[in-house]
Formats: sequence, C-alpha cells, structure tokens
Amino acid sequence: MDALHAGGVEIVSPNFMNTRALSADAVVIPKAFRRAAEIPRESAPEDLVFDKAEEAESLEHLRQAYVKVVDDIGKQEGRLKDTPEGPEHDKAQRRLSSLQSRKERLEELIAGRESAAGKGE
Repeated sequence: MDALHAGGVEIVSPNFMNTRALSADAVVIPKAFRRAAEIPRESAPEDLVFDKAEEAESLEHLRQAYVKVVDDIGKQEGRLKDTPEGPEHDKAQRRLSSLQSRKERLEELIAGRESAAGKGE
C-alpha cells in the first residue's frame, strides 16, 4: 500500500464517505509508516520452532503432491495407450507431458527443501 500511496494512488474503505469540503482532485493518503519488517526484533525460540514445523509441513505437502502426480502419470499413460491416434491422443500426450513436467518440478522442490532442512539442523 505504501508503494501505491507513494505513487499517488488513493485507497480508501468502500464505506469511506467524504463529509469534509474537499476539492474533487484532493487525494487522501495517510502518512507513511514503518513496516514490521523494518522494525528490528529478536527471534524468539518459539518462532524458530514454528518455522521448522511449517517447513516440515510444507515438505510433507510436496511429497504428497509428488505421490499423486506419479499416480496420475500412471493413469494417463494407460489412457494414452487406449486412445487412438488423433486429436484426443494428442491431448492425452500433452496432459502426460504436463504431468511429467510437474513431477520434475516437484522433485526439484523436494530436493531443495530437504537440502535446506539438512543445513538448518
């Protein structure tokens, strides 16, 4: 919002009602404030614990998505074998390629998260 305000973009609540006498071109922009990220803060141990828990949960979600994609690839390969040449076969092939690309991306993400988790321990 600060960037929008700095650019002269006025953002107000839908319930905002101008009851002051302002000219039609008057803009209501609040003064800039310090973002939470700019305020120095000591890391509490519980913050680190929650961060680790969130990372582990995220990694588990990636692993579950990977298992599902591998299963979907197997199903799609079966459909592809049963589909005669033509537009439907081409569509099935594109879907299979898409699933294989997703599988590769998930493998990269999982490896990256596992590597990061190993370094953080």
